[in-house]
Amino acid sequence: MRSVLHTIRICLGILDASARRRWAWLVALGAIAGLLETMGGIAVFGLINVVADIRSLGRVPVIGPWLTALSDYNHSAALLLVVVAVVVFFVAKNLFLALQIYNQEKVAHQTTSWVTSTLMRGYLHVPYAYHFRRNSAEAVQRLEYAVDDVFKGGLLSAVVLLSELFITIGLVIILLVS
Repeated sequence: MRSVLHTIRICLGILDASARRRWAWLVALGAIAGLLETMGGIAVFGLINVVADIRSLGRVPVIGPWLTALSDYNHSAALLLVVVAVVVFFVAKNLFLALQIYNQEKVAHQTTSWVTSTLMRGYLHVPYAYHFRRNSAEAVQRLEYAVDDVFKGGLLSAVVLLSELFITIGLVIILLVS
């Protein structure tokens, strides 16, 4: 575990401040995704309770009395309204998750591109004699693969793991409370 954290610290140390902020933003998006997944679990449990007992609509915060009055008038309309609300929430949640994944890939690609181009500029500015002793194609290929492995295989994997950890914690909390 210590070596993983050490590797992440080294990866972040390579980056400039704006790139580190983008990676921190990905962690924040992961926390929000965990919160949304938790809310999704609560919504599903709530929907199951409403289907089992329509009177449980009265326990819904803020709009509970209104939903109870609607269910007294028409059970089907109240149930349909709750189902539509849960579906709309899940569509919005999944759109957010798609945006989160897009941002993860975008930041990883931008970081990989920036680090690769910086290292490539350094490689091209070494003394000319260096290029005679090394296979240039092999050096460029190693450079590209190594940077890709470090940031997409290492740092992005750590961010995704942290995001999934937030989701798991939220779902465990739901299961312990219910």
